[in-house]
Amino acid sequence: MKKTIFLFLLLFSILSADQVLTVQRNRGIMRIGPGSYFPVLKVLEYGDNFLSIGKEDGWYITVSDGTQGYISQKVTQERASQKDIFAEIAGQDVSTKVSRHGMTAGVKGFGERFTQKLEGNPDFVDIYLKYNLDAYEFLNFKKRTYQDFNNSLCIEKNKIPAYQGSQYFTFSEIGFGIGIASQISSLGLYKNRMLQDYINRVANLLVLVSENYDNDVKVFILDSDLVNAYACPGGIIFVTKGMLGMVESEAELACVLAHELAHINRRHGLQELEERKEHLKSDAMFAEMESEFEELEIEQPQHMQKMEEEMEELAFNIYQTVYNGRLAEYEEEADFIGAIYAARAGYNSSKMLKLLLRLQRNNSESTNQHYTQEQLAQRYKWLKQNIKKINLESSYLENSFRWVKMKELLK
Repeated sequence: MKKTIFLFLLLFSILSADQVLTVQRNRGIMRIGPGSYFPVLKVLEYGDNFLSIGKEDGWYITVSDGTQGYISQKVTQERASQKDIFAEIAGQDVSTKVSRHGMTAGVKGFGERFTQKLEGNPDFVDIYLKYNLDAYEFLNFKKRTYQDFNNSLCIEKNKIPAYQGSQYFTFSEIGFGIGIASQISSLGLYKNRMLQDYINRVANLLVLVSENYDNDVKVFILDSDLVNAYACPGGIIFVTKGMLGMVESEAELACVLAHELAHINRRHGLQELEERKEHLKSDAMFAEMESEFEELEIEQPQHMQKMEEEMEELAFNIYQTVYNGRLAEYEEEADFIGAIYAARAGYNSSKMLKLLLRLQRNNSESTNQHYTQEQLAQRYKWLKQNIKKINLESSYLENSFRWVKMKELLK
């Protein structure tokens, strides 16, 4: 069977404009389908070549060991010269060695290390890795959502402002995010697979229309009555039961998730790292050396202990930023970019204004400074001005009935 498929694809490639392309990122993820929600087939390294036999929705169609696979078209774009601490980590030997065991092993290694540093919930690493959407159930959800609505016009009329930073997550960045998420998850996870799958499907509708359509994003529900939502580096989002209780339509839910997705895509949680990137870079090298000292039963040198202490402090500071709130300018940008994502997905972004007002009027309780009454009022003012720049003529999906039905699962 595999031989037949391979011969067919080979013939197809001869008859079409096939190309040999080169991975220009630190990693090129080959999946079994054209979407970040599809399982991974293999991981290509920077400089690896692959044969493209066609294109589909922003993905190259390729072949690996007789099996058809898909690689994001973005992996062939030249890497811009930029300050990216996680790209620096990914370029070191320790990251390369981990990645050879596959994507899961690479992410897990960094995730466990950062979780240990932050003294987070050690179970969250496996919870994160084991949770995945069923790709074909998601496609059915997408089909039902857009069966009477074509969002192509929404995408065409709402362009995403250019961003010069990195547009993909390295294994170390995902692992760093897992470490932060592990501590947030210690607040308690609300376990309802049906509701979580639904929320993740809505989130992935937003991912599909964002600039980072090839990045894997996962959403988890916190068992807390406080009104909060958090975005962790690498693609992890939390929403509380309290926040979901305040949401009245799928459009509002999409706006909340889009806001957090904007934080992730614009890397707001990582801005503080730039001035201290050398410490983080050194700590990545430390990971391999530490194990060598343990094997030789040699006491860890004092200067390396100092690096680890600084890294723990750095990780804690980023956790505080995620948990307590970011700079106001990042919140304004996340509201604006998030409103664009929601509109591109066909949702009415103005529903976010109604949610912000509702949170104000209900005097909702939150540990996040950007959900205080004062900041909610300021965010409402900013968004009301910025939303005028967004074309909402074709964005009218609300799906209130579907959300109300799913919201009953909270009770």
